[in-house]
Amino acid sequence: MDTTDETFDAPYLDREEETEQVTIDAWYLKELQDEIKKLKQMKTLYTRLTEANKIKLTEVCEEFPTMGRNLTTALTSNHSWSDLKVGDAQCLIVYLTDKVFSVDNLSNLFENDN
Repeated sequence: MDTTDETFDAPYLDREEETEQVTIDAWYLKELQDEIKKLKQMKTLYTRLTEANKIKLTEVCEEFPTMGRNLTTALTSNHSWSDLKVGDAQCLIVYLTDKVFSVDNLSNLFENDN
């Protein structure tokens, strides 16, 4: 069956429907802008890292440059420790605390936002 001869009519919107759509689009755009603003205001994991752990991370970077660079990138590009890859989270705990991997040990690496 040849479908090249078929034509499809776009649905016609009357003025009232067009106005509704523009209003919804403007609202959605405003919501997106608000979310972007919130994200920009959020602290990265690196800025939330305690001073003692920042010093330990610097030492790790000196001893293991590639891993240190990868951990620093992960910390500066994420806002929540739950966004970290499991391997990055495990490396952070092992090299910064010498403790076993657990959620409590991971969350204790960062300053409390409360």
